[in-house]
Amino acid sequence: MNLFASILQTTDPRVLDKLGRIATAQTVIMIVALLFVLLAIGAALLSYKTMKVLGRTLESLEKVVEKLAPRAEPLIDGVTQVATDASEISEAVREKVTDFLDTVEDLNGKLRSATAAAEERVREFGTVLDVVQNEAQDLLLDAASTAKGVHEAARALRGERPAPRRLAAPPDDE
Repeated sequence: MNLFASILQTTDPRVLDKLGRIATAQTVIMIVALLFVLLAIGAALLSYKTMKVLGRTLESLEKVVEKLAPRAEPLIDGVTQVATDASEISEAVREKVTDFLDTVEDLNGKLRSATAAAEERVREFGTVLDVVQNEAQDLLLDAASTAKGVHEAARALRGERPAPRRLAAPPDDE
């Protein structure tokens, strides 16, 4: 006798309970598999309908494009002309800015060299003024001492005594 046949003929409650559990699990698995199959069929139908709608939409879009194509050509030509003009204007502005920057650089160089030359001249003039000031001070000191010597000699020849030197009076606080 076959093992399967002997299990079916048994009346043991434990075996029957385990066989019932196996049957329940198989039933649940079959129902879940059936649901997956139904979902797959539904998704396929939905995809098919979506593809049909998409196909119709593309056909209508093609018709609209065919109608608009003759009208769009002048627009495309105009936009192309505007882009060309903008490119030319941009190039002209770029050239003008480059020329302006070159001019500014030239002026900057000339100003720097002129400033350096002016600084050198001011330094030289300052040196000359220092020499002139020293010479003028020496000359004035010599002239003052000569004048004092002449006054002293004149007083001595006249027989006068030199007057005592007076200090300046303190300023009034009033």
